[in-house]
Amino acid sequence: MCSEDIPRGLVALPEASRRRFLGLSGAVGGAVTAAALTGCTEDVDQPARGRLSPDEAIIEHTYTGLSTRSEGMTLRQLVESSDAAAPDNQLRGVHRMLWDVGTQKPYVALSFDDGPDPRWTPRVLDALRDAGAKATFFLMGYNVDHHRELAHRVLDEGHDIGNHTWSHQDLAFQDPASTREEIVGGHRAIKEILGVDTNWFRPPRGELSGAGLRILAEENYDTFLWSVSRNVPGVGTPEVVAQHIVERLRPGAIVDMHDSIGRGLFLPQSDRIVETLKAKRDVDVEAVPAILEGGMAAGLEFVTMSTLLAAADAPGALTPATPEDQNLSQGPTTVPPRTATA
Repeated sequence: MCSEDIPRGLVALPEASRRRFLGLSGAVGGAVTAAALTGCTEDVDQPARGRLSPDEAIIEHTYTGLSTRSEGMTLRQLVESSDAAAPDNQLRGVHRMLWDVGTQKPYVALSFDDGPDPRWTPRVLDALRDAGAKATFFLMGYNVDHHRELAHRVLDEGHDIGNHTWSHQDLAFQDPASTREEIVGGHRAIKEILGVDTNWFRPPRGELSGAGLRILAEENYDTFLWSVSRNVPGVGTPEVVAQHIVERLRPGAIVDMHDSIGRGLFLPQSDRIVETLKAKRDVDVEAVPAILEGGMAAGLEFVTMSTLLAAADAPGALTPATPEDQNLSQGPTTVPPRTATA
């Protein structure tokens, strides 16, 4: 059900340059489709649709990007839609977001998103085991459900578990009801299959709407971003990726890597974007042993997120991977203006 104080009828269409990525092809029809936001849309006329299987529904709603700005999903709108001075029976909340931890201990938290995936996760687990290192895995509920034995291996080998949504939708542009379903769906799979009641969350692509922040506060989640990532242009090589990450490690760093391909799982596997994602994951996973070796040679210890947080003794600090994130995709709608320098 939709919360009464959250705007309804939020509809988003992908901009033209991104529609090929979102198009349905092969078994689902081959036609490029403009995706509509789901959930709290009772006041928006939608064409009648046949019943979709769970997998088809995931493909159908795999989208990213808006053609226009939606004020209904900003943090300001979500806050102002309720009364900040309301009585105690009204919703109140606080949300914590972390990307780096201040500590004097030589700890680094290596984390992996999107898994578990039989193609990459076992190789990551083997590298961690061989190095005597621990990590944190932000798991997709869909992958936990489809690869249960592998998900249990992640847990059984002593790694921390976090929630990375059910099916890797872009939460910056989901309506509130769909955002909640992605967050709660991921949590439910992890809880029911692994018995882990995690309150750690990492949003796909590191993006959230105001609705997402509020829902995470309601669900008692902390959000984890990162201070170091692969951020190497293109596919790269294992040597370049490892060198890039090792050079940026320092105590308290949170490193973001991947052991699956997120939304790419729900697209035709012959798609060029999917092939590129797979190539990048192959490179990243192959780089893990060198990252572990290089960091440990520098005196650092790779630990779980819980161990890193327990060692916090100073305010967190922003440690960007590079002065400018050259490898990030362009924003879905606009390019931030830059002030001209003399």
